[in-house]
Amino acid sequence: MTEQLTNDQLIDGIAKFRAQIDEARDFLSRYEFQLLKNMAAEGSTKYVNDDYEATVTTPVTYDHAKLWKVRELVALKRLVQSGAFTPAHIETVNVPDSWNLTFWKPFAKEGQDIAKIIEAAKIPGAPKLRVTAVEHAKS
Repeated sequence: MTEQLTNDQLIDGIAKFRAQIDEARDFLSRYEFQLLKNMAAEGSTKYVNDDYEATVTTPVTYDHAKLWKVRELVALKRLVQSGAFTPAHIETVNVPDSWNLTFWKPFAKEGQDIAKIIEAAKIPGAPKLRVTAVEHAKS
């Protein structure tokens, strides 16, 4: 089909389709924003209708400067042995301190001070919306 079009027709078509794509992206962005806003107002992270399911997840990162206070409450040796903390060291390049928050739950259970520090260090990311088709049972 496109082999029969002239260069002018192809250029015009490309420009037209790009404009349509940009408009569709704009509409999609507005729809997603409004759905996120509605779901946040309702306090929901999941909405299901007959055909689709929308879920919202909010990734979390942590403020490492705030987590540093945990080192005053938990022995460094324990943090390192658990895998929760890796002190700065030199490999072939200088490797800075690193924190692995998947290993922090046991420390948070040791007292409110530690749990409060970890909670205060959370930095919520932008919510992510996922809309998927609902599978219907075949009759």
